[in-house]
Amino acid sequence: MASRPLQPVYRLVSDGSPEHFVRVELPAGALGVVQRKTPPPADVGPPPEAFTKEAGLAWFCVRTGARREIEARNGLCALGLIAYLPMEATIRGRSEARERVDAPFIPRHLFMALEPHNTVEGRNPFQAVLDTRGVERILANERFGPPSRVPRDAIVVVRAAEDDLALAVEERLAKYRRDAQAAAEAAIKRAANPKVLPDDTAKVVAQLQDARPDDRIDLLLALLGRGARAKISLAELQTAG
Repeated sequence: MASRPLQPVYRLVSDGSPEHFVRVELPAGALGVVQRKTPPPADVGPPPEAFTKEAGLAWFCVRTGARREIEARNGLCALGLIAYLPMEATIRGRSEARERVDAPFIPRHLFMALEPHNTVEGRNPFQAVLDTRGVERILANERFGPPSRVPRDAIVVVRAAEDDLALAVEERLAKYRRDAQAAAEAAIKRAANPKVLPDDTAKVVAQLQDARPDDRIDLLLALLGRGARAKISLAELQTAG
């Protein structure tokens, strides 16, 4: 069956808050064409062409439940919609345990692109989105108003910021790995090639080794030019008391 545009007047049912609605009802008799697409893998972002003007897609912002961004994205992808969840790359851990960790760039929000006048599996596309697990609402500017479109340029800016952060994190991780490798190689080299001490230093080392433990501090103080420490016996201390 050939696709044809569907342009009904949607009836919006709100929960009373000014920033969102919770249900979109399709008037009786408004028919559409099922738009079935092969969903992309859940861990793969939208294709580059989805962000171009030529794609002719309308972008919207979806609010999700707490820590349910990935669940909502996967559900939208399963419907055949284009879901874009920008992620922020950070570094976690210390020393050799450093690793890259990705978290939602805008917590509890993601973007989706669709053709608003076509149906999704025989349903109003917005209702299909709202029925998706993890989705709370589609952002709208006005109470009882239609879902607000997000300018494509804004999506492009967010995507560029996401890419720049990921690149910076990968560069930092690469530097950490190089530094750790260099330190390990230097330690191996030092162990394989013991340092040869100058004659004077070697003599001092030998003196410290040969001296009694109680006398070693006197030797060190003498080397520092502070003279020998005073030696007072316990009997002298008692007499002075």
